Amino acid sequence: MASGASKLIVQDLREEFLRDYVFPTMQAGAVYERDYLLGTSMARPLIAKKLVEVARPKTQMQSPTAAPAKATTRCASSSR
Repeated sequence: MASGASKLIVQDLREEFLRDYVFPTMQAGAVYERDYLLGTSMARPLIAKKLVEVARPKTQMQSPTAAPAKATTRCASSSR
């Protein structure tokens, strides 16, 4: 890909966006200056949520969470 990305993930989030973000926002009457719906603002939390969901499996595989409990405790106590 021209951007340098190694992978492209496309998800259809329309249903989740409408159900969990748009409808509740409209029910609450969230309108800016009585004229504009907050469309971009509503989308940001869903975009962030999905970015974390996509990134999390990669970071979990690379993190040293398989360290023995004793070693983890020792590292935590020595850093204080």
